[in-house]
Amino acid sequence: GTPVWHLAGFAQEHVQHAMRRLRAGRAPVVRWELTRAEDDRRVLLAQMTPLHDESRAVSGFVISTTDVTSVARARELAIDAGHALARGQDIERACQEAAFQLRQTLRPDLAVIAVVDDRTSTPRVAYESGADGDHASLERRFAATWRSAILDGRLVVTHSASTIELTAPLKLAAESLGAITIVSDDVDSPERLDEAQRFLSALARDIAIAVERAQLLLHAGHKR
Repeated sequence: GTPVWHLAGFAQEHVQHAMRRLRAGRAPVVRWELTRAEDDRRVLLAQMTPLHDESRAVSGFVISTTDVTSVARARELAIDAGHALARGQDIERACQEAAFQLRQTLRPDLAVIAVVDDRTSTPRVAYESGADGDHASLERRFAATWRSAILDGRLVVTHSASTIELTAPLKLAAESLGAITIVSDDVDSPERLDEAQRFLSALARDIAIAVERAQLLLHAGHKR
């Protein structure tokens, strides 16, 4: 028959490499990103799995493709956010840059960034966008969620009737620097939720690095 790379536009070297690995039993599945034409902005992920006969020998292969453009775009935006936050010299500026990245990517209805107070170890609002109440009311509203995210070191997802609330800890190694919470009614699919979680986790890590750097610069300034 006609080789599959002639029919579907797969690169011959990728297909043959995947077939060799699957025949040798070195992997249950092989994935690779497809190279597209210059005017095609999509990002496609190819996946090959083996077919087995009754003796468990590899008798054929199945290739499928998945459009992962949104995932790739989120990855690129996370990298851009990291570069932008790296330019910040103080916490306020870092929070403003993070909020800009959120508006560009996730467009949340509410965004709150809280930084742990050095004296009390309590998260205090350093930035908010879209809130109706004051900082104190936000701190009461999200105190339990922030505490959970910081103690567990993981992203917390809370569903309501019409919105989804995502909270990620601002954490570096064993040091907890705060948390970021967004509330959105625009996360309308599991894929969109996965994308939002990936981006917020990456952004939280970048914010934590920026906050730590700003705090070090502030402390250094006080010692002069």
